[in-house]
Amino acid sequence: MEVLTTVMDAGGNLTSVPFGVANTGLITITRQAFLHHNDAVYFNGQNHFFSGSLSIKVGSIPAFSIQYADMDYSDLSTYMARYGFFMTRNDSSVIAKSNQPNVSPTISPLWDKWFNEKITYDPVGGIMEYFINNISQGTFNVGALPETDSPTMTLHFNAWGWYTGHGQLIRNLTVSQATNVQ
Repeated sequence: MEVLTTVMDAGGNLTSVPFGVANTGLITITRQAFLHHNDAVYFNGQNHFFSGSLSIKVGSIPAFSIQYADMDYSDLSTYMARYGFFMTRNDSSVIAKSNQPNVSPTISPLWDKWFNEKITYDPVGGIMEYFINNISQGTFNVGALPETDSPTMTLHFNAWGWYTGHGQLIRNLTVSQATNVQ
């Protein structure tokens, strides 16, 4: 799959259909990812304007995500420059100053090469863990899933950037959930 920015200021988006998950059992998302940020265009002396994401919506909890940022743009009141990968919760943006309590510390990024990405989420404990090439990059509490009869999950991929030429390529995407057989 390719999620590309081909129109200025209109990043590519791809959203899955909602699919059922259980409210217990570790959920694992794996894929091979390739992330590219186009640094060829300058604006006001800056050329880093990419903020992509893999956002996960489960049941009624606010979306959580992995965000990929190479963003020079900042202003005094609203936005801040960011570089790296980040875990987020509560549908937060990594570049919004007001969202920083919901953003993890910086994770060293991998650009312009294929890598294995894994995200696990424990619906009972609310903990997301992020892996690059099978090495844990950290955990982040994104919130426990309230007990419901039939929660669903949706994945959303984004490759926003200014001007054009940014992209998020995806191979071998899988989602699985551990079950407790008694």
